[in-house]
Amino acid sequence: MKKKRLLPLGILAVLVLAALIYTRPMTLEAILGLDITQSELVYTDYLTVSIDEPGRSVESSEWLRGEERTETLISLLSQQKFRHSLRNLLPREQTSDMPQNNLIFDADFSFNDGQDYLYFQSSFGQLNLFSTTGNNLMLCTTSRQKEFLQQVYDIVSLEP
Repeated sequence: MKKKRLLPLGILAVLVLAALIYTRPMTLEAILGLDITQSELVYTDYLTVSIDEPGRSVESSEWLRGEERTETLISLLSQQKFRHSLRNLLPREQTSDMPQNNLIFDADFSFNDGQDYLYFQSSFGQLNLFSTTGNNLMLCTTSRQKEFLQQVYDIVSLEP
């Protein structure tokens, strides 16, 4: 009788351990294999919503290394720890649910003269990372994610 109970508990313990290992905090370099501090160019897009004018517009820009905002963004992202979301293990679905966070932006980092890219995107509070080196698309979370995404959005939307 005890053996019948131990097997499911053992399986559950292994699954919990695997989930903890999979979602452990890691840097971008550990997750995607690209050192963001070695990026050459940064392309940014962010959505703006004006109270005075109905509708939305997308603002785009290209940032060079050495600019203060570029270095601030790279520093922030390189120091942040990210966690894989367990949702990466499920099939991807399109959803019409809109979470509370409405920050929409992306920052694309170019490496090796444009041969490799790291895409960092936020859409309605969901954080996506994509690397062309391994064709890795993943949902991630961070500690204090709402505040972190607000910091990144504030940097991305700064006027030069």
